[in-house]
Amino acid sequence: MRKLKLKMNQARQLNKQEVLREGERLGSVEGAAKARNGKHLVEQADSSIYRATKKSDMAALSQYSARDYYNSEGMSKSYERNVKSINRATGGGAWKDDPTNSTATFDPILDASDEAKERDGARNLANEMKRRIEKQKEKRDRLEFEGEDVTWINQRNRKFNQKISRNYDAHTAEIKQNLERGTAL
Repeated sequence: MRKLKLKMNQARQLNKQEVLREGERLGSVEGAAKARNGKHLVEQADSSIYRATKKSDMAALSQYSARDYYNSEGMSKSYERNVKSINRATGGGAWKDDPTNSTATFDPILDASDEAKERDGARNLANEMKRRIEKQKEKRDRLEFEGEDVTWINQRNRKFNQKISRNYDAHTAEIKQNLERGTAL
């Protein structure tokens, strides 16, 4: 038992001496240099994390996504315009006043169909379809410019190139000029 107590005292004394040496070492120039180096490493890690997050954010912004095809606001505005044009075509909503057109009073036994109304409805539908086809043609003609350089292989690629050019044209203008002149490295 006495040997065990001696070993414990010896270990305690060695531990105290080591603690004192470590305190002196941290208080010295070497300790301060190590602390500064550790702080510098932490700052480097923070800056590299910041750069990595910024780079990933930029990559996410420049990515081509499905949201480019689906625009809910545009679809709702288009729907509202179409509803307004249909109301104008039918005479400003006069069909709402007719009690025979109400779904609450619909009776399949009674034949309340009017041939003139059906013809008007078919005519209005045909006019609306023609108007939409004309609108598509105008849009297509507007998109196709005569003097435009062709840098795309299909419409999807064309849209993608337009999106890329929004972000990178300012940075690649000089490279393009060098390629055109033949002086590119």
